[in-house]
This record gives sequence, C-alpha cells and structure tokens, in this order.
Amino acid sequence: MMSPGIAPGSGPFTIETWLKTASSIHGGDIIGNANSSNSLSFILDNANLLHIDGYGVTAYNYTTATSLQPNTWYHIAISRDASNKETVWVNGVRSSTGVQTDSINYSTYATGINWAYCTWCVAGNSTFNGERITNLRVVIGTALYDPNSANITVPTLPLSVVPNTKLLLLFNDASSITTDSSGNQTITNNGTTFVSGQ
Repeated sequence: MMSPGIAPGSGPFTIETWLKTASSIHGGDIIGNANSSNSLSFILDNANLLHIDGYGVTAYNYTTATSLQPNTWYHIAISRDASNKETVWVNGVRSSTGVQTDSINYSTYATGINWAYCTWCVAGNSTFNGERITNLRVVIGTALYDPNSANITVPTLPLSVVPNTKLLLLFNDASSITTDSSGNQTITNNGTTFVSGQ
C-alpha cells in the first residue's frame, strides 16, 4: 500500500515496470484503485490483455502484440499524453489495439501496488500469484513515451527518478522493499516477499 497514493487527474502520465510471469499467466493489479470513484487501476488481465480504468468508470483495454509466456520478464509501459492519447507497450512493442483517447479524470488516489479494492477482480483476485515486479515507476504530468510510437526503447538500466516521478520502487533487496526512491510515497508492506535473482 502507498500513501498518499497516485492520482494523475486528467493530465499526462506514465506507468512502467518490469514484470516476470509465473509458471502460468495470472492476472493482477500493477497499480490498484482505492474504494473511491475515479481511482486508477492498471491491470494485467491475462497473457493477451491489459487494461486501465477508474473505479466505477469505463475501462480501456489493450491487447498485447504477442502473448506473454510463462517464467519470462517483460517491460510493460502505459503512457497518456497531453491530448489524452494513450497506449500500452510490452517489450517496446505497442499494443495491437493501438492508440485510444482516455479522457478519464483519475481524480482520487490509487493506493495499491499488486492490490486493489474491487467487487469484481481478474480471476477473482486483485493480486498476482507467483509473478514478480521490479523497477515500478509512475510519472505524473509527463508522457515519457509517445503514444503514437509503434515502438519504444526499452530501458536496459534500472529505472531512475526523472522530473515528475511520484513513485519509484526498485526492490533492490529485502530492506528496500518499502523504499520509494522518489521520496513521495510511504510504503506499507502487507505480505510481499523479496526474492533475489532471476
């Protein structure tokens, strides 16, 4: 859980992370909403689909260009620009859905990482089951990637704080699992375990 949380409002934002799938592909919330209208969630639904929504409002679905495979690391990013144009990339390749216009005002704070408040959740649960996440960064006020780009350059170094970073979790070791390198969030761990290596 994070406090105060993430609320991009109606402006540009970028959410990106490295995610390793489990031995079978499960759904789960990368960033999850609170029990509050228009609170943002960014969710991996299955091996072929991700979506973003505001609690109680419409979802925007993005089909992956290729199916995610078990036990594999993926760079996943979503970016919305100042014109509300938005898309998702997996390993630098844009969703086959292309660019959509997301005009939701995500006005209330999302507070979950690998968790969301939900009455309906992917596979009946908002948390992953065996997946691993590292280098989770949320930037509000800036689209780090142009939604009109079919391909983006996947970062090869650990993510870092850039202007407008509101969350950066690197998960370098067990002691840093609750350290937000941006200095903006207080992180409370409710059961996540640090795992080293691949």
